[in-house]
Amino acid sequence: MKSIKSYGQKAAIVLFGLAMGLTNIACNQKSSSSESTNFEEKPETTTSPTQPVVKDTVASTTPATINTPTKDNIVYATPAPKVCQPNFKMIGKPKGNHYLFYLTGFNPGEFKCWNLVEEHGVSICNGQPCVIYYVDDPNASMSAPPPNYVDTKFLKAHGYGQFSHDENWWEMKGSKIWGREGKQFLYFNTNNNAGG
Repeated sequence: MKSIKSYGQKAAIVLFGLAMGLTNIACNQKSSSSESTNFEEKPETTTSPTQPVVKDTVASTTPATINTPTKDNIVYATPAPKVCQPNFKMIGKPKGNHYLFYLTGFNPGEFKCWNLVEEHGVSICNGQPCVIYYVDDPNASMSAPPPNYVDTKFLKAHGYGQFSHDENWWEMKGSKIWGREGKQFLYFNTNNNAGG
């Protein structure tokens, strides 16, 4: 009887161990499934499936909407004013009514500069017939024959313009009359006291 009893005890222990193992496995499966459904952590923000989740670690100070540039809200830089401070130095006067002036601080691409040269010419001629040449070379000479007294080849390379006044009218012509090259020299063509 002793052997049947020991077999029975051993079988009961084995069965009890199996029952405990199966219960433990079943409990673990139930525990893991309940954790995944009942205790699931939800994200703090919701996103659409096409957008990646981005978490800010620093508090954002930018507005919720970002202004995109349009024609109405684009701010363009103000262009710097062109410097125009012409200085006039007379370097020749071969005849009473002809003058040659060396011009510095002059910007031929700025209309204001041409107005200042016109004012200078009006003040020099003072209502009397005269011709004034404005050049960018201080070594210019008035050794050409009359009626111009200044070589046209020199004026093509160094002339800014010519102011002339007869008894009633004055006229300012740009260096285009001599064919001086360069975009800035084509800017101004002519002007007169009638405004054209």
